[in-house]
Amino acid sequence: MGLYLRDKIYWMSYISSEGVHKRESTECKDKSEAEAKYYKLKADTAEGIEKQKSKKIKFEEFADKYLEKYSKVENKSWKKSDWVYIQSLKRYFLGYSLSKITHDAILGFRAKKKSEGTKDGGINRILACLKSMFNRAIEWNDFNGINPMKLVNKLQEPPGRIRFLEEDELNRLVKCCEENFKSYVLIAFHTGLRLSEQLRLKWNDVDFKNNFITIHRTKSGKMRTLHMNDDMIKIFNSIPKQEESPFIFCDKDGRSNVNVRGAFDRAKTKAKITDFHWHDIRHTTASHLAMKGIDLYSIKDHLGHSTLLMTERYAHLSKTHKENVVSVLNGMVGGINRHQKASVKNRKNRKLSNNSKSVTKTVTISNN
Repeated sequence: MGLYLRDKIYWMSYISSEGVHKRESTECKDKSEAEAKYYKLKADTAEGIEKQKSKKIKFEEFADKYLEKYSKVENKSWKKSDWVYIQSLKRYFLGYSLSKITHDAILGFRAKKKSEGTKDGGINRILACLKSMFNRAIEWNDFNGINPMKLVNKLQEPPGRIRFLEEDELNRLVKCCEENFKSYVLIAFHTGLRLSEQLRLKWNDVDFKNNFITIHRTKSGKMRTLHMNDDMIKIFNSIPKQEESPFIFCDKDGRSNVNVRGAFDRAKTKAKITDFHWHDIRHTTASHLAMKGIDLYSIKDHLGHSTLLMTERYAHLSKTHKENVVSVLNGMVGGINRHQKASVKNRKNRKLSNNSKSVTKTVTISNN
């Protein structure tokens, strides 16, 4: 009983929950993937669960279902992310049933995207979407098996772009903001919120009594809270409330889908700040927290990162701060002045010695 090869495909030999000896193809060429299916099947039969054949649902049919039932509900920016990724997947897997999208098929898709010049980060985003699709297919009983993405490793991505403002640049930017736009930038800096999180803030999310903000819908899907400092309280209190609108940041009609780009670009141009995007305000928050001596775990909690690795990527320090860090070691170890005097004396002795040799050599030549 176990796995065996037949025409480069791994097959399973097992005893069913009814005590019948059965053989079945794993449809896998990769041994690790085949083993995962085999051990899952063994666990099912041990519990008396009879394995059902996967539905022969086509990929493009399930993709449409995924967009309607999951993406449009869970992902506000689904048109810019999931929809784009799925179009790419559809072009390659058109006509495939879900059960035919194996580890090898996914590697073939990945290789094709690389040959087309798609960056590794872009490929990783598409494959993350595919992984989510299979998780939903299993959850909705449209696919019976192991998620084929479990054995597909992420491609190594280059370090992300990091840009943050020094203190004088930040002050210059705020000073150059239009009056009704300053609060947008100031709250973004103090909270470190993503733009989507900030624009979804409602007045009842701000607890002025206990001085904290509740963010209900984050990127990770988890609710979190932020403590407010004195400056944040003053800024929130200065923002006029829009009648009949629950949103703090909204347009004249009370809608939260505000386009900040125009006002932000005008402020940057006036402040002579280049190569800086809205999300870089978040980088600025993390960097200045680190430069003020806040530990990375606290920064991680403030920004709502799922891993510390992401926080380390944001918390880059300025050149001035690095110089200050090293300068605190000055004078810590004694004997440096004595060592310096000895070094000067040695250099003088070596110089005199070299001059002496030079004179001797000149005299010898003249005598000849």
